[in-house]
Amino acid sequence: QRTQVTVAQATAATLESLVQHDAATGENRSLDNAWHGAEAFHFFMLAQRQLYANQLRDALATALQLRSYDDVLDPREVYSLIALASYLNSAWGQCSKAFIE
Repeated sequence: QRTQVTVAQATAATLESLVQHDAATGENRSLDNAWHGAEAFHFFMLAQRQLYANQLRDALATALQLRSYDDVLDPREVYSLIALASYLNSAWGQCSKAFIE
């Protein structure tokens, strides 16, 4: 239990330093672009994890968010994931649109 507290404190300190650094840089577009890429891969992995955990509605909602990250992710992979999540949710119209893309 002591290890958990130490890990939690380290995580909190790291997050605090990131927030302070982010605030200090202000409107730095290069930093925003880095976070944009990190968000893209986070959502991509999250959608896959949700599919494997049988959280099908959540997986579809997350996969649909990936459309706004086509500058970072391969559109073919994004729309394949959307098609799979749509198929498993019986969202046939969305599945068809994903295959067309």
